[in-house]
Amino acid sequence: MGYSFHPEKFSKNEGYYEMAEEEKISEDISLIKKLANYIIITLHWGEEYVPQPAPWQIEFAHKLIDRGGQI
Repeated sequence: MGYSFHPEKFSKNEGYYEMAEEEKISEDISLIKKLANYIIITLHWGEEYVPQPAPWQIEFAHKLIDRGGQI
């Protein structure tokens, strides 16, 4: 599943499923867990040239992993 946190770069034609919202991604994980052995999530987020993720990104990633996704 692919999500974008950058609305100006969002395009379904580029493979991103939709804009990233925690609640929507959680719902998608719940639905897909019933159909798949593995869930891989790609997130288009963060700022360019910043060598480390922001604290909110780390927290968000851990929530997604706890719900069953692989980032």
